[in-house]
Amino acid sequence: MRTRTETSTLSLFAAALGVLIAAGVTRTVPAPSVDVGPAERYIVRGADLEQARAAVRGVQGEIIRELGIIDAVGARLTPRQKSALEALDSVRGVYPDRAVELNAKPGGGNGNSCDEQVMLDRFESDAYNNNDGTASFQGNWYEWIGDGGARNGAIHVNGGMLHFAGPAPDGRFALERYFRIDSLAYVNLTFDVEASAATGADDVLMLYSVDEMGGADELLSIRADEVKNLTHLSVDLTIEYWNIWAVGFEVVSGLQTSDQRFSIDNFKMAISIEHPGDQDNELIGAERVREQLGLDGRQIGIAFVDTGYTHFMGDNDEVGGNGGVTTYSVLAGSPADAHGHGTHVISAATHNMRGPSLCSKAPKLGVAPAADVVSVRAFDAQGQGTYLDVIAAIDWVVQIKDLHNIRVLNLSFGATPQSNYWNDPVNLAAMAAWQAGIVVVTSAGNSGPDPMSITVPGNVPYLITVGALTDDYTGSIAGDDRVASFSAAGPTHEAFVKPDLIAPGGHILGTMPYGSTLRMLYPEYVDPDDDHYFTMSGTSQAAAVVSGAIALMLDDDPGLSPDDVKCRLLSSAMQATLGDGTPAYSPFRQGAGLINVDRAIASTETGCANQGLNIALDLAGLEHYVGPVRADAQDQFYLVRADGTILSDDSFWNETSVWNETSVWNETSVWNETSVWNETSVWNETSVWNETSIWNETSIWNESNFLNNGLTASMSVSVWIEPE
Repeated sequence: MRTRTETSTLSLFAAALGVLIAAGVTRTVPAPSVDVGPAERYIVRGADLEQARAAVRGVQGEIIRELGIIDAVGARLTPRQKSALEALDSVRGVYPDRAVELNAKPGGGNGNSCDEQVMLDRFESDAYNNNDGTASFQGNWYEWIGDGGARNGAIHVNGGMLHFAGPAPDGRFALERYFRIDSLAYVNLTFDVEASAATGADDVLMLYSVDEMGGADELLSIRADEVKNLTHLSVDLTIEYWNIWAVGFEVVSGLQTSDQRFSIDNFKMAISIEHPGDQDNELIGAERVREQLGLDGRQIGIAFVDTGYTHFMGDNDEVGGNGGVTTYSVLAGSPADAHGHGTHVISAATHNMRGPSLCSKAPKLGVAPAADVVSVRAFDAQGQGTYLDVIAAIDWVVQIKDLHNIRVLNLSFGATPQSNYWNDPVNLAAMAAWQAGIVVVTSAGNSGPDPMSITVPGNVPYLITVGALTDDYTGSIAGDDRVASFSAAGPTHEAFVKPDLIAPGGHILGTMPYGSTLRMLYPEYVDPDDDHYFTMSGTSQAAAVVSGAIALMLDDDPGLSPDDVKCRLLSSAMQATLGDGTPAYSPFRQGAGLINVDRAIASTETGCANQGLNIALDLAGLEHYVGPVRADAQDQFYLVRADGTILSDDSFWNETSVWNETSVWNETSVWNETSVWNETSVWNETSVWNETSIWNETSIWNESNFLNNGLTASMSVSVWIEPE
């Protein structure tokens, strides 16, 4: 059975360029007399498109694509030609055509309540008989150590966790618990696991199932080096549960000393007749907006730059659907989706059908089922795309926006930042689309929960950057909802708070074309009840949910500008808080909080997004901006408001255990406004951030204590003036 453990890492690099600028230093790169390598693909920016064309032609480069949206051309250049262009005053930048990744992975299930129960053990007492759920296990945990159970304390409950500690009596020891589920249902098992620092890398804990005859089957194995910090894991038992009588954990190797241990917490079996992959539109207020306000995104165009689109019976372009679908491609060949990611993302935003479910109340899967879809294929059958293709697709969207009333642009992909946001070609294209009146929604990235892991173009301050929430397979239980461990975190390298907000993105059900790459690679995530459907997780899906929600907002008020939409979404979002009212996550994990489109539509807020930023000056290269995040001498974080007041950890959020990073969060070395990217490191593909530190994920949502907090509004920004 395919599983995935999530770990997180810390990454950072930045160096000073201000001294060179202040001194008026310019750099001239001499062209080698002979080429020393083959021609490669580059993006060449000029003061305007004609200058870019002329510059490339002047060095005998090959122009392969025009990118008018950023005054650039795509070109094939030899090393000599590239060096010659970099030396020209008329050239604003020469950038390699980098790879771009899709922000989604197969797996899992999400849902809302419809006859839902859980068997749950939080291990909150030092006993083997805890039953904290709405349904009960059959009996207590039972130790099994080969000879019937030498209860020597190697397995024990203490401090709110179940521990497997060394030394093992005979090298192997296990613990089982019995259960029965008699009615037809979807069943998912989730739990948290942690390994002590003393465990060896090869120490292994196995999760297994036991059938009626006592035979055991491995469900997954967990290596200690994969789970040094608390890791949340899940296993779909839907197909097998009626043959399973018990589940258990067994230490199969390692744990030779008492300080070597695995620890388990929040062992939960979710049992529901609602399909776990059904998107929870009720959680974000979309169900009420559709049913009571009659809004469905009608005549609002959403453009998707992705792997393309392939329709199914019942999708929006079929008879009986409400919206229309138009497909384009900037690649050679068909605009159809041979990979699968694009179709899945589009269905999460706009699908007009109900997914497979045993529950008659199952909602429609898409948020805005009547929105018009414009699919622009920029990724191939393997899900691979480049800057050139993506920029060309964004350019095309801006050109045809009036033809299809495109009001929303969904960008569910990302790349690791290699420069400031204002010096990245994909970012510049996305900013130009925003300036043209299109609300640009982008995924945060799936490399979380590392700090500073937001990808391009999610690191652009103007855009709406979306992280992912998972309900942990239980739509009716708010207390176990959490920011998904894979969801990327801020702040950005320019000190802006990102993501802007979060939306459901854990284990989303959507359509998947027959014969597509994802279906072939991951057949286990094809739905067993209806093979039209496929389950995926990612900030890609979360971004699509927000794109659908924005279509509902624009259906209600077509006059909203992109800044208005962002302002109302952020000011109406709900932060996750703990029981004492403090935020459960820093704003660098959850932004302003969970999207609520019902509250956003009711909002009349204006002027609270992108304050202090001027996108026209930014795109013209006259001004660039640094965000409000700072660190004090004790390496504690704070945000500076526009009026100069400070939000710090004692008044804002409690992050003393997570954000104590003395080697990283030093304002003088990171966010000194004269200290930006080292010019020699920009666009050096071999230069990446050091990844050494891990975040944990122990905080959970408490819906009863959701607070509305417009934390991203009225923050200060600093201006970086470009030298002439």
